[in-house]
Amino acid sequence: DLPSFPTRRSSDLAGGVGTVIRTLSAELSGQHRVTVLVNDWDARRLRRSQDSQMRSYDLRLRLPYGRMSPAKSIMGWLRDLPMTLVYLRRLIRAEQIDVIHLHFASAYQFYFRLLRPFGGPPYIVTLHRGDTVDFAKRSKIQRALTLWVLRGSKRVVAVSNWLAELAKSTFPGLREIDCIHNGMKFSNLDDLDEPAASTLTELELPAEFFLMVANVTFYKAPDVAIKAWARLQSRPGSPELHLVIVGEAREFWDTCAKLIEDLGCGGRVHMIGSLPHSTVLQLMKRATALVFPSRSEGLPLVLLEAGAAGLPAICTSIGPFMEVVDENRTALLVPPNEPDALADAVARLAGDLPLRQRLGRALYEKVRRDFSAEHMAARYVAAYQNAIDDRLDRSAQCHLNNSGP
Repeated sequence: DLPSFPTRRSSDLAGGVGTVIRTLSAELSGQHRVTVLVNDWDARRLRRSQDSQMRSYDLRLRLPYGRMSPAKSIMGWLRDLPMTLVYLRRLIRAEQIDVIHLHFASAYQFYFRLLRPFGGPPYIVTLHRGDTVDFAKRSKIQRALTLWVLRGSKRVVAVSNWLAELAKSTFPGLREIDCIHNGMKFSNLDDLDEPAASTLTELELPAEFFLMVANVTFYKAPDVAIKAWARLQSRPGSPELHLVIVGEAREFWDTCAKLIEDLGCGGRVHMIGSLPHSTVLQLMKRATALVFPSRSEGLPLVLLEAGAAGLPAICTSIGPFMEVVDENRTALLVPPNEPDALADAVARLAGDLPLRQRLGRALYEKVRRDFSAEHMAARYVAAYQNAIDDRLDRSAQCHLNNSGP
């Protein structure tokens, strides 16, 4: 039975990483029993989540520190610790969990290492962008606990080769860090009905538009896209190009809203907040191209979804993107933090339909060939199998001894 997927909190299952977890869970469920555990502060007791798509549970995994005073934090943690371990053991037994798959390297995951001497199942860890890039920003105790968790894992995986190399220098003392790229279930896109024009009208979107799908946070660089559109708008004879930014309002929203106002490009740049995943996929089928000016990434699912939809893309020339696209063959690449270069690439793509068609087709073929959910799941199943081989070997030997003539 494979595996459980503890994540950080309920909101993680709504974003890109959450989509990957759902995709992987669904792909494995055809042959394996899969359980998802979400770290939820409101769940003081283990509870079954109201999730129709997955077998999912919520439980508070408290840390020995927090916003309260040190004494209150430690006392609260000591009070909750025994029952938390009991709840986890009950879940493992009830769901017959053989291996645990941790997403994000985080201090709270020390519970799963604590369980190991008491018969808890082995675990692997998948690193995403934030837990690696922002590791140095954590407190000393957070870093220490996270490293303890990682060093107790059977395997550490990163979602891109670039991230794996960064992790080797970020997390000292780890064994080899492998790469398993994110993948997507293409039927989620192929089974969607073609979006009607009313979809765009209801959202008050222009008939033709470039699309940026990203939470409005600094590392996604929406400010670079906004500045690029202001430059395009100021160019004599430039066509009226629209940019639609779809994504959750994060810490950078107000800054970007003010930037749009200051640069006078509110008529062409539209920040519309978050939308249902199915609606985003439909918009990809209607957009002119994807704009992805990120300063940093792990391996973004949005780029794979755009490719699977045949949508041409403009990306920054950062490592994770270059593991998916080839410059001028499957996408246009621009340096990060350069709005002029992005504006030039947008203008080039807007005025060249054959180029858009060629890039869209090449990216479609690349993503469909190399980034499927089936391929991702097969790689993870091999990782799970490696993690539990010793236990299976012992069970098999016992079975042979008991079944002799």
